[in-house]
Amino acid sequence: MSYFPGSLRAGFALVFFLMGVLLWLPNPVLADKIKFKPGNILAGTLHGFSGGTVLFSTPDSPKVKIPAGKIIKVYTKKHVVVVMRNNARLIGRLVPVRGKGKFGIRLASAKGRKKPVVLSWGDVKAINPPDRHWAGSVALGGGTQTGNTERTNLSVSGEGELALKRDSFFLSFLHNFAEENDKVTARNTYGSFKFEHSFNSKWFWLLSSELLNDKFKDLNLRAIIGPGVGYTIWDDDVKVLKLEGGLSYFSEDLKVGMDDQWFTARFAGRFTYKLFEWLKFVNKVLVYPSVEDLNDFTLRNEANIIANMGDGWGIKVSNILEHNSMPPLGVVKDDTTWIYSVQYEF
Repeated sequence: MSYFPGSLRAGFALVFFLMGVLLWLPNPVLADKIKFKPGNILAGTLHGFSGGTVLFSTPDSPKVKIPAGKIIKVYTKKHVVVVMRNNARLIGRLVPVRGKGKFGIRLASAKGRKKPVVLSWGDVKAINPPDRHWAGSVALGGGTQTGNTERTNLSVSGEGELALKRDSFFLSFLHNFAEENDKVTARNTYGSFKFEHSFNSKWFWLLSSELLNDKFKDLNLRAIIGPGVGYTIWDDDVKVLKLEGGLSYFSEDLKVGMDDQWFTARFAGRFTYKLFEWLKFVNKVLVYPSVEDLNDFTLRNEANIIANMGDGWGIKVSNILEHNSMPPLGVVKDDTTWIYSVQYEF
């Protein structure tokens, strides 16, 4: 025998049914929600999106990474910032829409608009990106040989990048030292700095500078500085290709020869390709042809293979080719350096 009348039991059933429905409706009072294959549903906080992966947290799981390809529906309680691959920025709440690989955003700036803007995950670069993004690496390489030949070599290098909304700063350095049978056979230091300002997702202007000291190239100091423009051909999770062109002031302070200064054109390129999740190839090339004589030019090409070992650590193999078509007297045109090092990325 039931202690509750039929109408009361029906009322309880209706309440529980409505509570269940409210858990999955985009009610602004509730938490963010995400549904992903094969049918999992999480309620918590959507923190961001980068590299094709959504970062989500729940009270029980503070770091849940969900590939965009598995997401069925997503809803956010608060406004988020969505950055598209063309660098357009949209602010609003994410809501479910129909269509595989798609989601909607109710724009904060369009309160009167009933329908959300429909987006594809493949067109999104990031969600809630930091206003400032630091990235870089340091690498240390070296070796020794004893016996008939006493040889020691050491290499220290580093790179840093600060990315703002439209501006980027790049800094790099490399120092090499080698000694054989108590005689120094290599000692050089290279540094570079570059500033980029983006006009849009493809074009940017830049200011670059480089410094080089090399005892065995008769160089007290080589200094290069100049403006230019650049164009981004690819920039995604797998590959990056940027080309640059400009004009530079070239100055050489020689140890023995006559110092000289002149203007050159500047052509540069950077290519990155992720071969596997743990292995990538990076190539950077710089060419400085004289504006008076195209046969007079310098070239620097740095090719790197980097294997990720986990937690930021990796193995780096570098090949650096430096060419001077008209070197000082007693200096050969080409220098090739192989460097094997341990690297830490941050």
